[in-house]
Order: sequence, then structure tokens, then C-alpha cells
Amino acid sequence: MRRTTIVPACLALLAVANLADVAQAADKFGSKLPVAVEPLIHWLPPDMETVIVTQGVRVFRPTVDERPKGPPFWESVQQLSHSEIWSFRDGLMRNELSGSRIIVAVEGSRHFRSPKDLGLLPYEGCQIVRFDEAADDAVFNAFQACLKAAKRHEEIASQQVAVFEKRYEQDNWTILVARPRPDVLLCATDRKYLAEVLRRMNGEAKDRALPESLPEWEHVNTAAAVWGLRHYKKEDAAKDPSSPLTSYCACGEHDGEAVGFVFWFDPERDKRVELRYLSNATSAVKMMKDRWFSPHYQMRPEIDQARPGVVRISYATGKQDRRDIFLLLIMCYLGHGIFI
Repeated sequence: MRRTTIVPACLALLAVANLADVAQAADKFGSKLPVAVEPLIHWLPPDMETVIVTQGVRVFRPTVDERPKGPPFWESVQQLSHSEIWSFRDGLMRNELSGSRIIVAVEGSRHFRSPKDLGLLPYEGCQIVRFDEAADDAVFNAFQACLKAAKRHEEIASQQVAVFEKRYEQDNWTILVARPRPDVLLCATDRKYLAEVLRRMNGEAKDRALPESLPEWEHVNTAAAVWGLRHYKKEDAAKDPSSPLTSYCACGEHDGEAVGFVFWFDPERDKRVELRYLSNATSAVKMMKDRWFSPHYQMRPEIDQARPGVVRISYATGKQDRRDIFLLLIMCYLGHGIFI
């Protein structure tokens, strides 16, 4: 029997809050994006379903932390927006980019599908990473290393692209790497998607991915160091095993009233991982408790009704957390599940 999981890690502690207190502390965020993030969001295709953002100056680390228990939650979660560039070809770009400073990284994705057997859900998407100007030479060298290692090159939207074929379990993936600007690297999983990103970078963007009118923006802290947002799409749900709108949802129960999902984490200000599940289902709180609260996995987040249509999930990170399971769940809700 298939089960879903995902990438890196986190969790601990359940307390049922007084609903009056919860309502008073309900989220009051807006749709205004940070200056460094906004142009990258505009580069994404308008029919985007998921976006993951890491912002604030971060050093691209030279080696992967190989401690037995894995890297701390912060080290794992901040790589979600640029995981492919980090791990690509056993560290091909990581070696060249060692010590370079990342200003912002954004991953946009859509059209999540079931793998042929086990492994990561195939999807269309692109990771956009903008580096500090001082890293221009390192970014150039990283892209040249990709061109040298690639079996073939293509020209897409007037840009030279290194094309790789990669096999994950039983699925064949195409990975495309481009350097459209001296300080920007793109890593995409679909040609048409990459072409659209490149065209939008050149000024063809007339509309924005995940528009300001979406209710999710009110409930996600876009000032946090890492945050993500997903707006479920009914027209794509039938083929998407990670969507609660499908009859079989690998991440949890079917929920025809589901609207979206958000998360954020800012370790320098708070040690809590905050998640919000937007749904008009009367059983939404119960569904979230059934999925996220697990004594067996030492997962005990706070789960309550923040306001009508919004379930609050809050987790205080700690030494006893099953961070791997928790982060796998976050990624599954964002569409990046893994069948194991």
C-alpha cells in the first residue's frame, strides 16, 4: 500500500486553545510582497498552484550536513525553494557556488501527478535563485559546469539552456538549467514552463501568479525567512494525488471544501512553525488532528479553529521532534509528496 511523505523535517506539543483567544490572535497579514520577492513572483506563470520562498541573505553552504540525525529543521526547510540546485548532479553547482550569498529563492510549481510507482510526485515547476552581485563569477562558473556536464543544449526564449535527463525511481525527469541574468540561476522540470518564465522575465508578464485576491495571502507571513502557499485548483485535482479535492488524497482525507494551505517559519523571531489549512468543511479541525497529531511519531502540534474556514496548526521545534515526518507532511500539502 502506498503512503506519502516528502523531504527534510520537524515537531512537538498539543494544547487546545480557548476559541475567543484564538479568534483574537487570528492572522492579519496582507498580500503585499517583500521588495526582493515580488519580481520573482511575477516571473512565474499565472496558473501557479504552489510557491515556496526563502528570503534574507544566506550563504550557500559547501557541504551537506551528514550528522546521523540529519540537519536541523532550519537548515532543511530553507533549502525547499532551491533544493534541486543544492543537490543537482551530486553537488555539481553546490561546489561551484560554495560560500556565495543567496538574496532570495522562489520555487513555483503546478500540475502535480502520481509517479509510475514510488518516489517524488512529478510536476511542472521552476526554482529561481538570485544571488548577491558579488557572486556573479561563481554563478557563471556554476552554469558553465552545467553546460559542460549536460548531454545536450537547447535555446529557449533566446537563452542557452543545459538539459539533463534524470531518473527518479520509475519516472524519467527532464531538468533544465539556465542563467538568464548574471546573478540568477533557473532550474526547471518542464520546457514550456521554463520558456514562460524566461518570457515573463523579459517583460511579458501582464498578470501575477497567485493574485492578491486569494484568501491565502491574509494568513501567511510573507516577512518570514521561509514561507509557502498553495491554492488548490479544482480543474487539476482529478490527476493530483496530493490535492484534498481529489477522491483519493494521499496526504489525508478527501475534502471538497478545501481552499488552500500556507506555512511559514522564522527561527530568528520565533521557534514555532506556523501552518494554516483553509477549508469550509465542518470537520476540517478533526481532519487536521487526524493527520498532523501522532503520538506514535512524537508529533503533537497545537491544532484549533483560528476563525471560520481556517484551521491553525502550530508547532514548537525541539530536540525530540520527528522533524523528518513533519516536513514531509508540509511538502505533501504543498504538492511535493513522495510515495514510499
